[in-house]
Amino acid sequence: MREQKDRYEIFLKVCETGSFSKAAEALNYTQSGISQMMAGLEEELGVKLFARINRGVTLTDNGTRLLPYVRELANQKNRLRQAAFNINHKVEGKLRVGSFSSITTLWMPEVVYYFKENYPKVSIDMPYLFVKSSVALNLS
Repeated sequence: MREQKDRYEIFLKVCETGSFSKAAEALNYTQSGISQMMAGLEEELGVKLFARINRGVTLTDNGTRLLPYVRELANQKNRLRQAAFNINHKVEGKLRVGSFSSITTLWMPEVVYYFKENYPKVSIDMPYLFVKSSVALNLS
């Protein structure tokens, strides 16, 4: 199932490619679908955004003036999606890793550091194999 793009994201793709056809191909839409969505966006905003030329489209002066705002809307939407993803896929708890002492000493500090940077709410417990003691790494 493909992700539904909104008209602002499609607008940006048309600007990038300079063509409804190329934008449609890149987004896996039909050219007429892209054209209809851009006509709807122009109607919604009450502004002509594109001038049709021989081999595609170009932004009108008004389209150029609105481009930074559309980019910001698309960026805000991406930040919103990322925040929702982070809320829904929060990783926390305790990770227990078994390892030989030589590997734990040589390789694991870098691995643990990377892991703690990406998953700060996870504590790591690493008992050495073949060694009676246990060490808990807490790099925060």
